[in-house]
Amino acid sequence: MSIISGCSPPGLLTAWAVHRYKILTISAGALRVPLFSFILASIVGRGPRFFIVALLLHCFGERAKVFIDKCFHASTIAVTLVLAIAIAGVKPRAK
Repeated sequence: MSIISGCSPPGLLTAWAVHRYKILTISAGALRVPLFSFILASIVGRGPRFFIVALLLHCFGERAKVFIDKCFHASTIAVTLVLAIAIAGVKPRAK
């Protein structure tokens, strides 16, 4: 499965980042990735990001809004790095 489809760990990390997702979207169209696969990968890749923002806003209100507005890009990079390290640390089980 290709990275462009978003179903592999690098594709999911790309879906998490803001600017890289725009490139992923354009590339998916140019490479004729099936629409259903792309939408599913987008939901899996982008959904947690928006859920986390919504959860922070619900729990911390205005303080979270100020933090997100101020540090959005830095916090996105930090979360992406943590996810990349976590995914790299997970090894498939031997059969």
